[in-house]
Amino acid sequence: MASSESETRGADRQERGVDIHESHESSADLRTSLAARESEVAGLKEQLDIRFREIAVLTRELEKQGAALDRMRQEAELQRLQLEKVVTSTTWRMTGPLRRLIDLLRSRRG
Repeated sequence: MASSESETRGADRQERGVDIHESHESSADLRTSLAARESEVAGLKEQLDIRFREIAVLTRELEKQGAALDRMRQEAELQRLQLEKVVTSTTWRMTGPLRRLIDLLRSRRG
């Protein structure tokens, strides 16, 4: 029986050795996989930072364009008011028949 016990203990030790060896290999694989994932995460963070900077640039440009649009709207409103003053002026109303006559003469020529 001693021999059988000894053989069993030897087999147990051998199995533990294999288990430990496999565990070390598995651990090494996990470390490699983790390093790859960490590298991937770092790359994604860098891309995200780039996108945030692009968004900031585009936001500033949008704000500039919005301000320019506001200025153009104000200018258009000022011009509309000036045109309204001209069209409602006494001079414009008095020269209306003359302008119509000129338009009529031009249309007969052309």
